[in-house]
Amino acid sequence: MGRKTYESIGKSLPGRENIIITRQEKNRATYLAFEGCKVANSLGEALAMSTKDKVFIIGGAEIYKLAMSCVRKIYQTTIKQDYPGDIYMDSLPSYWLATTLYEDDQLLIEELNKV
Repeated sequence: MGRKTYESIGKSLPGRENIIITRQEKNRATYLAFEGCKVANSLGEALAMSTKDKVFIIGGAEIYKLAMSCVRKIYQTTIKQDYPGDIYMDSLPSYWLATTLYEDDQLLIEELNKV
């Protein structure tokens, strides 16, 4: 996850490997102090230091853009309500095939695979 995403959550996520990507050297010691956190300076470094077979990119927008060239599957949640915001994701190219995993009147969760 990116530094801004980590700071918005404010803690490491339990039961998973947490790798925080930041270019800010001053933050490295702070993030490493949290149990289960590693720190990388780039997406490539983060992928190289992962010990897992499957890696999940959880944001933010800058990290998603960097990862799109190596992603094979996307889990996308769409909230069916408008909220104010200042960061938006680009539309995905048409070669992504979506399968609905869950839907109700408030949200849609889809698995998208490259075809």
